[in-house]
Amino acid sequence: MRGLLATRQPEDNEVLTKALEAWGWQVVNWPALVIKTTTVEVSNESVRSVDIVIFTSKNSVSAQLLKRINIENKTVICVGPTTAEKLFNQTGIKAATPATTTTEGLLSSKLLEVSNKKILIIKGKGGRKLLEDELRKRNNEVFTLDVYSRLENTLTDREAEKINKLEPEYVLVTSVEGLCSLIKQIDEGKLTKKLLSKHLLSFSNRINEIAIKKGFEKVSTVNKMSNKGIVEALVK
Repeated sequence: MRGLLATRQPEDNEVLTKALEAWGWQVVNWPALVIKTTTVEVSNESVRSVDIVIFTSKNSVSAQLLKRINIENKTVICVGPTTAEKLFNQTGIKAATPATTTTEGLLSSKLLEVSNKKILIIKGKGGRKLLEDELRKRNNEVFTLDVYSRLENTLTDREAEKINKLEPEYVLVTSVEGLCSLIKQIDEGKLTKKLLSKHLLSFSNRINEIAIKKGFEKVSTVNKMSNKGIVEALVK
């Protein structure tokens, strides 16, 4: 039986798990990160003059925040389609998304061929500042709101035993932070080093480059950042 270790949040893996199990796969779900919502002090008045609002991930679509600010008359952009879908389900707002659903893809798209605009980026704490730095270079005024933080998850002995016993052929990682959390479990001896010889799937070349530096031997990028795209990459 073919196996996959999926390191995303449990709710993100439900559809994927069912789809792969239908093809005879075994999926082990272990979220490499814990997502913690951050309380943000912001008022609707403070975003009134903003021209563009960017949501960087599903976790940045904060129900708490959206109750406090009105973005209906703004240009709204989401980095990926799943983020746009979550935003639409919560607000009815249709956001634009780039063809290449990465930060680099967004920056190179026509969506951000702008200057002299006030731009609000809603994101998680930490991470790269590439998006805001590049937008400032284009003579835009950029503000950021950190609405969540990512913490390394703790791997229990039972979870480690399940993963090591399966020896999955593939490992799915969707963020650099998640990759580092996974590598930490290997370095500490909780997970077998054999995982480094397995095929790592990710959503970006940047994750793959870091994975190779960390010791993974085989890496590839999922063409479509969706459950369907992951299934298509695995079931060939």
